[in-house]
Amino acid sequence: MKFVDVTCVDINSGDMTSVDREKKLKDISSEGQKRLVVYLQPRDVLGNDYRRLADKLGYTNDYIKYLGSTNDPVKTLIKEIGHRKIVDLIPLLEDMERKDVVEELQEILSRFALIFFCLLCLTSCYLY
Repeated sequence: MKFVDVTCVDINSGDMTSVDREKKLKDISSEGQKRLVVYLQPRDVLGNDYRRLADKLGYTNDYIKYLGSTNDPVKTLIKEIGHRKIVDLIPLLEDMERKDVVEELQEILSRFALIFFCLLCLTSCYLY
């Protein structure tokens, strides 16, 4: 059996494969979703929260008000836009100046890349 040392692997958003770029919001773990709730759910005085994101995604004011009436507006929004690619949300969040959320999404994508890399290594090790 061949062993592969992956401890020296440093994966950042620039190293994303095309597979990572295709990751959808619905693929985020429940822990990742909780982190997005922490960042986007608290109402921001300037509205730079889930409401602005929903607006940038093209939702109507009525739908945004509906989101606010739910117990978990961010989780409701995530379910609604789960089909969207994670990388497509990053420019919207950058435009909102939500660097914190962008960094969280990039971290999530980095974890996807590392998992993909490890699975690739394990598969190639198994073949030898």
